[in-house]
Amino acid sequence: MDTNVHAVDLTGIVRADNVDAALNSFRRARVMVARGLNQDSGAIVRLRQAGDHSVDMFVSSPLKCVVSIRIPGRVTGSEVFGADTVLNALSSYQPGQQALDCGFPMPLRWPGSLPPADGFQIVDIVPAQVIRQLHADMERENQGTPHGIARSLLDQDMLTITSEGDPDATSVAMSGRIIAAMGGFGTAAEPTSERLREHDEVRVSVTSSWIRVDALFGTLFTPRPGGLARVP
Repeated sequence: MDTNVHAVDLTGIVRADNVDAALNSFRRARVMVARGLNQDSGAIVRLRQAGDHSVDMFVSSPLKCVVSIRIPGRVTGSEVFGADTVLNALSSYQPGQQALDCGFPMPLRWPGSLPPADGFQIVDIVPAQVIRQLHADMERENQGTPHGIARSLLDQDMLTITSEGDPDATSVAMSGRIIAAMGGFGTAAEPTSERLREHDEVRVSVTSSWIRVDALFGTLFTPRPGGLARVP
């Protein structure tokens, strides 16, 4: 493959025996990137290799959060691109294609570090319905307003998660920005299959600089107050 092409290489990774699973991954990623663009027409995507055959795709938002979803592939060339060109690459993929051409690289748009791949401490697990209800309450409170959810509500702590049985009692405040981002990206959307309903929960974990919220349909990261992390 031409290393001058800024793409996700699929050679030897997406094959006839796993193409259906790959198509499902690309479809989920396409939905996530499109939702990022709905929030911000200038949204950007950053790629990071995750093992030999997978890529984590991080999507920016205007809510001081980023959301990640995993697709098959291998990162070649640059890592930061406009979400619009990434969406086009995902939408135009055809079985047998050997790469996703992500367009023109934009490394200066995302200068900081990504969240670490590991090292997070689990704080607690909560039912995803709690997140869905909080988001529905926020939307209802701001229904009909011309500028969407009020900034005062976005900055408000909506839910506090505390470690049970932890002598240090680690606590994480989930702000309105986190709830709004999870609702906007659909990371904790209500599952439609019985199999997925068994796992309809949200796991909250932290490092010294990051808050991580894992849900069924994606993972959200946001800088922890007082930490050194930054997002676009």
